[in-house]
Amino acid sequence: MAAPPSSPKVKALECPNCGSAVELRTFGQALSAVCPSCYSVMDTKSPSLEIISRFHKSVRVEPAIPLGRRGKLGEDQYEVAGFQDRFIVVEEVEYHWQEYLLFSPYKGFRYLVHYNGHWNDVKPIKDVPEETFAGGRKAVSWNGQLYRHFQTATARTGFVLGEFPWRVTANDTVVAEDFTAAPGAPRSLSSEATEGEITWSAGEYIPGSKVWEGFGLEGTAPDPVGTYFNEPSPHVQAAADRWRTFRYLALAAIAVALAASFLMPETEAFSREYTYQPGGTNEAAFVTPIFELKGRTTNVRVRTVTDLSNQWIYINYSLIDDKSGAARDFGRMISYYGGDGDPADGTLLGRVPSGRYYLRVAPEWQPDPGTTYGPMTPLPRPVKYKVIVERDVSILWPLFPILLLLLVPAAWKSLQKAAFEGSRWTESDYGN
Repeated sequence: MAAPPSSPKVKALECPNCGSAVELRTFGQALSAVCPSCYSVMDTKSPSLEIISRFHKSVRVEPAIPLGRRGKLGEDQYEVAGFQDRFIVVEEVEYHWQEYLLFSPYKGFRYLVHYNGHWNDVKPIKDVPEETFAGGRKAVSWNGQLYRHFQTATARTGFVLGEFPWRVTANDTVVAEDFTAAPGAPRSLSSEATEGEITWSAGEYIPGSKVWEGFGLEGTAPDPVGTYFNEPSPHVQAAADRWRTFRYLALAAIAVALAASFLMPETEAFSREYTYQPGGTNEAAFVTPIFELKGRTTNVRVRTVTDLSNQWIYINYSLIDDKSGAARDFGRMISYYGGDGDPADGTLLGRVPSGRYYLRVAPEWQPDPGTTYGPMTPLPRPVKYKVIVERDVSILWPLFPILLLLLVPAAWKSLQKAAFEGSRWTESDYGN
């Protein structure tokens, strides 16, 4: 078996400003390097190592991954060759992030970008994404994926260490645009424009724990703060799963309700019409003929259908077992005034055994206070009403609270998804 390629040797230069050793890890690909002692930026292609610019010691930023540290991203090994601290200014507030230039003599360059505990694995791309629009806003399309515009800002270089395949100077500025494929995908596209060119890079959000593990860093990765612009939402898949579960359970509940309705024949056991004279002298209470409730123990519905018109009536009912004398008492207020109310009413009694039963019916009515009926004030018109007893009645209304309860987990997860997206876009050019 062939031996694996050995790690390239590091080349050392001498800083023309302070004489300190400056290590070069990218060999002939480095165009500039920074002295780790005096922070002078040198042109590595100049025979005299011309100093391009200098960074102030007071702005030193310590990289979380030391220069020269080797580690893996996936199956590929890289070495940290350069480090930048960059920032944008929004409403007079500086927002800083860090970029680690990684180099492999076999894979070339890529970057690790860090902001507030959020990490991105970033690679330069050669092809230019296609400009488009999404929701009336700027967007780009690349490799079949839509990326929505998130932010445009002027990015400045605040501090640099190591070497780079471009000429770095203090306070470098570029116009940076970020586009995100979130919420579902952890991918992003970014462009950096100078007067001479535009470069594009593709990023993928990765957990800080993978960075710590890949580069063998001590301790644990800092927890992310806030929501990053291409951070994948933890609620997208969960919301989709909850809605899928809701659909299955809702269909099952509807099927059960329809099957139960089909199996309940809703047979009529008794029906008879009566007349009640409000304010009359006749005895209003009476009992119905005996009727039979057949079959299994199930529900019974007592319906009252009236011809009320701008009237009301109250009826006391008792469903009485002819054999045992056991009674179920209930009363119903029925009113209908010019479209308000309902002239019909129904009461459902649960788990009534089969047997012979009758109803005791006692209508009631009270005149308005101070009203005396006589020759000048005739009695209200008689009320005709029909009493209907039905056995084994199908009921569908419990289906609706069941569906509502099933809906709660999916709706809650969708609200969490919306809140997560709201926190993401608050930091964009489109935030409030």
